[in-house]
Amino acid sequence: MWMDEVETVTAQSWSFLASAYYQIEDYTKSLDASITAIDMAELEGYTPKENWYVIMAACYEDS
Repeated sequence: MWMDEVETVTAQSWSFLASAYYQIEDYTKSLDASITAIDMAELEGYTPKENWYVIMAACYEDS
């Protein structure tokens, strides 16, 4: 719902969503959002943050 309300959805937005899904232990959705965040960051022209990869790795470990 939140993404529907904001004007621009960025890589950071997807990373925030990935973190939220991880907190509620929905590792599949968290992983999908993490992958989207990393892909978007690269399209937006910057290197994804390290903690985005940490969440992704944790999803693989916890799922």
